[in-house]
Amino acid sequence: MTQHLIFFDDACPLCWQSVMKILAWDKAKRFYFAPLDGQAAARYLKKEMREKFQGRTLILVEDFEKEKGRIWVRGRAVLRILWLLGGAWKWLGILAYVPWGFDWAYDVVAKHRHKLLHKGEFALSEEERQRFIK
Repeated sequence: MTQHLIFFDDACPLCWQSVMKILAWDKAKRFYFAPLDGQAAARYLKKEMREKFQGRTLILVEDFEKEKGRIWVRGRAVLRILWLLGGAWKWLGILAYVPWGFDWAYDVVAKHRHKLLHKGEFALSEEERQRFIK
């Protein structure tokens, strides 16, 4: 089974809420998670990419266990995640292939993400914890 790795800003409440939603919607357990500033990012992302985004974005590495996993960033990463989740979300995910993308919308939300939600405690089950890569 193909597995995907989502790198996110683990200091961002909106990012954590998104991770919690993906955990709930991902019945096939195909998504794994890691902080952008962690050791997994050093393993799976090139140094140039880590430096360019400096923990301020969302990055999806599709089929991350293969050497050449496809990388999606920002708005397109969000849309591709929806596509991969399938079900009712798949129709939104098709927009990941629109040439002009949705990074502009992602950037607007990202600019205000720390103001949108307050940092709360997100309780993870032991099974959910196993889907986080250090």
